[in-house]
This record gives sequence, structure tokens and C-alpha cells, in this order.
Amino acid sequence: MTSLHIIMGESDLEMQNRMVQTLTELMENEDHQNILAVSHGGACTMFRKKWTGTLGNTRNCSVLVFDYDEGVFTERAL
Repeated sequence: MTSLHIIMGESDLEMQNRMVQTLTELMENEDHQNILAVSHGGACTMFRKKWTGTLGNTRNCSVLVFDYDEGVFTERAL
């Protein structure tokens, strides 16, 4: 008999918190000009939800643009 071990990944909220923390740290770096972050649709959706309160129509290959000021990301309309 083969033993099956299920490894659970992080939750949506854990992923969201990790992305927000990482991108905030990058934006707080004095040497940044512009930052390009690339991820899958689920991660982008959770980041967008944190700052806009909505899931929007985020899919794989979506382009989202956010401005950053004093700890807050604001989505910019394209």
C-alpha cells in the first residue's frame, strides 16, 4: 500500500499578505524607480482585492498598474 501525503500550500490570505509585504518593502527602498512584478492571476487578484476591495476581472496575462504612496497602493486605470 502506498502512503499518500497531501501538502497544503498557503491560503489566499497568506499569499495576499506575502505579496503586500514584499511589494511594500520594494517600494520603500530608496533606490526604486519603477517595479515590475509578474505573477499568476490568483495572486494578482488577491493583491488587487486588498487595495480595491474587489476581485475585478483579473486573469492570467492581465496587466495591472498601481501607484504607491506612504504605505498605500492605488490602482491606476489603463
